[in-house]
Amino acid sequence: MEKKIEKTLTEPFGIAEFNALKKKFINLVSASLIQEPKFNDNSQSNITHSIIKLFNSIAQFDPEFIIKLALYTRDDLGIRSTSNFLCALISNDKRCSPFLKKYFNSFIRLPSDWLDVVALAQKVPNRTLTKRALPTALRKVLQNKFHEFDSYQLGKYSREGKVKRKARKEKLRLKKLEKLELEAKQNAALLSRGETPLPIRGRGGRGAARGGRGAARGGRGGRGAARGGIGSNSTNENNSPENKQEIITMKQMIRQLHIAKPVGHIMAILGKKYPATIDEFFKSGLSGEFDSSRAGKRMRLPIPETWETLVSAQGNKSTTWETLIDHRKLPFMAMLRNLRNMILAGISIKHHNWVLSKLRDEKTIANSRQFPFRFFSAFEAIKIDLIELVKSIEEAKK
Repeated sequence: MEKKIEKTLTEPFGIAEFNALKKKFINLVSASLIQEPKFNDNSQSNITHSIIKLFNSIAQFDPEFIIKLALYTRDDLGIRSTSNFLCALISNDKRCSPFLKKYFNSFIRLPSDWLDVVALAQKVPNRTLTKRALPTALRKVLQNKFHEFDSYQLGKYSREGKVKRKARKEKLRLKKLEKLELEAKQNAALLSRGETPLPIRGRGGRGAARGGRGAARGGRGGRGAARGGIGSNSTNENNSPENKQEIITMKQMIRQLHIAKPVGHIMAILGKKYPATIDEFFKSGLSGEFDSSRAGKRMRLPIPETWETLVSAQGNKSTTWETLIDHRKLPFMAMLRNLRNMILAGISIKHHNWVLSKLRDEKTIANSRQFPFRFFSAFEAIKIDLIELVKSIEEAKK
């Protein structure tokens, strides 16, 4: 590859300068360990702009190097977002996209990565496609990768519930906003006639409720308007269409990519009903045997048994954390974030020593792929008065 590049490059941009450019690109990407850029923002940061600029310079002569760097970023550095952003750029570049098939499955490991790449690919600069359309090379690797996800992964990283909750919350917010705007207009009309304004309920109308100071300036709603309350007719900056982040869901992607297998996972994600008869069961293509008890019922992915679900169901108690440790269902990241909870819950000496052994093992820490600041945050969280802690644990046991 180096000989090929040497023939292509000409002075003053020779092989030495090109290698220096590669090193600069590696350093820039690796710097995400210290400060991770927000690639989902529509406004590009200086780091994002620099990454794109170096990407375009290197892609002219060694496109495979970029996708190898994406793999290194994900596998060795453990930086998911930067790796996913590089993948999105690669998919939009005809010089790099032929290498996607070879490397994609290696650095896209979770359904969340799978969805993030799609979201980023729809926002990369100089897109050749419009709206939700995806490059052919990316579509193919996404389709192939989906078959590798099991029901546990698909259930854990499903965003359908999050989208529904967000939609409900937004609907209530808009309804409340409309009501406050109507009350502000009514107060403005009353003030113009010299009448006493009505008190405005809610956070948005505190200024008007104390005498209509905001309403007197045209129904702006006083101080509350600055926090997205009544405000003027213009939309709040944070809620403008440019800044609004649309969540890409598994259901949307299955339909867009026309994924049909595995049938059971697809039907569960789409919320299809289980076949009512044996004939319908065989026609559906589902594996296994027909289960008459499920006939006509909505299919859903099984709720994954994770540390979050167990703590939510059984409470933040010592027995809960000890069960998770005994059954090897407490990942390193979850353990690191919950050191304080486990100490305050009063886990046994045996389980305490197990946690200490993990925190002292260099190989375990290296394989955890946690950012350095995670360990500093965990250290800050466990600054506890030991004497008071012992008393509280003894009282809790009584």
